[in-house]
Amino acid sequence: MRHTALVALIAIVVFSMSGTSFAEEWKQFTSREDQFSANFPGEPVVTNTSWQSEYGAFLPAHVYTVKQGPATYSVTVVDYTLAKDLLIANAKRCPPALERCNGLTSYSGEGYWKNDVRGAMIYAEFKMLQRDVKVTHFMWNYLGGEGVESNEMQLLNNADKSRTFATLYMHRNRLYIMEATVPGNYPAPGLFTESISLREPNGNPTRHEGVYFNAARLDPYEINTGLTRILAAGGGAAEEDEGDPEWKRFTSREDQFSANFPGVPAITKMPWKSEYGAYLPAYVYTVKKGPASYSVTVVDYTLAKDLLIANAKRCPPALERCNGLTSYSGEGYWKNDVRGAMIYAEFKMLQRDVKVTHFMWNYLGGEGIESNEMQLLNNADKSRTFATFYMHNNKLYIMEATVPGNYPAPGLFTESISLLEPNGTRARHEGVYFNGARLDPYEINTGLTRILAGLGGEEARQPQDPPAPPRQRD
Repeated sequence: MRHTALVALIAIVVFSMSGTSFAEEWKQFTSREDQFSANFPGEPVVTNTSWQSEYGAFLPAHVYTVKQGPATYSVTVVDYTLAKDLLIANAKRCPPALERCNGLTSYSGEGYWKNDVRGAMIYAEFKMLQRDVKVTHFMWNYLGGEGVESNEMQLLNNADKSRTFATLYMHRNRLYIMEATVPGNYPAPGLFTESISLREPNGNPTRHEGVYFNAARLDPYEINTGLTRILAAGGGAAEEDEGDPEWKRFTSREDQFSANFPGVPAITKMPWKSEYGAYLPAYVYTVKKGPASYSVTVVDYTLAKDLLIANAKRCPPALERCNGLTSYSGEGYWKNDVRGAMIYAEFKMLQRDVKVTHFMWNYLGGEGIESNEMQLLNNADKSRTFATFYMHNNKLYIMEATVPGNYPAPGLFTESISLLEPNGTRARHEGVYFNGARLDPYEINTGLTRILAGLGGEEARQPQDPPAPPRQRD
């Protein structure tokens, strides 16, 4: 979390040690048009460009760039407010029988315009992962003060060992990609990455009660009418594949899911250490069939709150992480732990020796539950891993199939999952279900509100503020 008051306090110490010449180069730049402000080491060059979205909309984008020696600092702003009209227009030019064109489900919309907007951050991250890089950091976060959801990513560039620090935001249907690339021996560019402020059309810094999830605000009352009709007519996941009698439907009432497996899965209990240090119970359901492996891992995050609050009581109360200064994060960062569970699981997977060939936002048809899909090429043996991540009722589900490179995609497994309610019935949601957005919809960032009120709010954002040290991940 970026807490501007803490940055301001550190400013006095670092500024005095670093000398005025360095600080004088850095100025706060504000774009009223693109509704943000940030510190740059000089006046940024603004480039007009076009951004092709995941589903084919060509959107206007502006790139604000400053190069300082071997370092580059940029903010890219993509206007997704136009995606709806552009993709609906595209849909009218393709065969109406295609679900993508006819908007059969109100979850996705005609031309998949809702998926395009909701998946904008993930799609931008996928584009970044196509570079020749190693992912050293990937986490969910929020913009302190404003309360806007963010994803943070750090990349080690294999060619020259430089480091890229990127943070992505989605606000009012605008995508913001804040990116700094510095030599490997440079410190983290906190003076840049910690400085952004997102603004309202009137120019004022934005403020939200409850963490702002752009994706969850699009259509809170949508109903998956098309799939409802299909399921009512007898559709849904098959109980078994008629062409392969080894595949059977397996249901876990305890872990609230069902899926097709090529046999009865072996169940292994294991501890899962969460991002913020809670040891949570997890169960892995696995079937191996020849050279292929199929598994569903279920991690019970319902215990994270109590465990992390207990952990927080054992650390110094002056630490913001321990005292729950902001209701956004909670004591011990338990809310961040739950909200970031899918991203954290994805980061763990990216630590393998792999190349990412697919990464996208999606939802579970019928149930309407948000998901992230990932495909990996395993460098050692060229096998392929197909993984899908879900969060439902504070349980994390990781569905993973690894097959030889010449095998077809394991759709009989990956397309078969159904998430259940505690009573065993199949989950149904009006509106796409975002587990993170449901935790505390009325929370107020009371700690930072008091701090900002005492400082006058904007003082903590002035260009003389030096970089905040990067928050260490335990």
